[in-house]
Amino acid sequence: MQKNDLELLKNTQILVQKEKAFTVQILRNLREIERKKLFIELGFNSLHGYCVETLGYSSSEAFLRISAMRVMRDFPEVEEKIRCGKLSLTVVGEMQMQIIKKEKSESLKVSKEVKINLLKELEGKSTRVAQKIVKAEFKIEDKITISDFKFKEETIRKLKKLSVKMDVQNLDDLLLLLIKEKDDRLIEDKQKVREEVQMKLNRTPAEAYACASVHPIMGITPAPEKTRTETTASRYIPLKIKRQMYIKANYQCEKCQSKKHLNIDHKWPFSLGGRHSFANLRILCSPCNQRERVKVFGVFST
Repeated sequence: MQKNDLELLKNTQILVQKEKAFTVQILRNLREIERKKLFIELGFNSLHGYCVETLGYSSSEAFLRISAMRVMRDFPEVEEKIRCGKLSLTVVGEMQMQIIKKEKSESLKVSKEVKINLLKELEGKSTRVAQKIVKAEFKIEDKITISDFKFKEETIRKLKKLSVKMDVQNLDDLLLLLIKEKDDRLIEDKQKVREEVQMKLNRTPAEAYACASVHPIMGITPAPEKTRTETTASRYIPLKIKRQMYIKANYQCEKCQSKKHLNIDHKWPFSLGGRHSFANLRILCSPCNQRERVKVFGVFST
């Protein structure tokens, strides 16, 4: 082998090492940008949008790096393993993405111990092998998506009509809003049951007797409940108020006009005495909500 060829090979090896070091530094920077929510100051709703529009990554490249960054944030030892090549960026990011899918689909939290053991098992593995290991660990199966469904023409017509009424541009956002409203109703029903049970448990014998009436045959029976008034501060916001807030905000963030990941935010935080009044409530997307929290409580780690 000629001398020039040997130098080429050696130079390439050095560049690869530098590339890994740069990759780690990029992940560090992304971690700090996310912690301070700096992408919002540039007008982006998410770190992903910043990575795509400003840094020039494709959507999948951005998602991969953000996923790997969050693993490195939670497990600092991963940083050195990426630097020395024991773990590749793709393998770490792929593991995190599969874990997120598992947690969302089954509403569970993967323990830190499981993640640590999995990272050890993935050291030195290719992306394809790593995917098989992760899917086998969590028993993940490929599932059908919304595009696999076939809607009747009447159903599509009604969905389009509803999307115009709710000012939603695509089917995904419309279904998410409908699911969110259904979840809100379920939460409201559960909250009412809890409060009614708590009220009954807090009654004294004298109060319980006073709330009873005498039946000519059955004897003493409970009287109809009186209209309940709010006696304790509850974090739950009534569904009626939520609907009015979303309509008022035109189903979009009042800061950046995003229509994704919307939440009801207290201008003056509930934890500091803020009330569920229209004047103190607003609709914000998750990034803007977090940014406002930073302004009130200071920079916090995630």
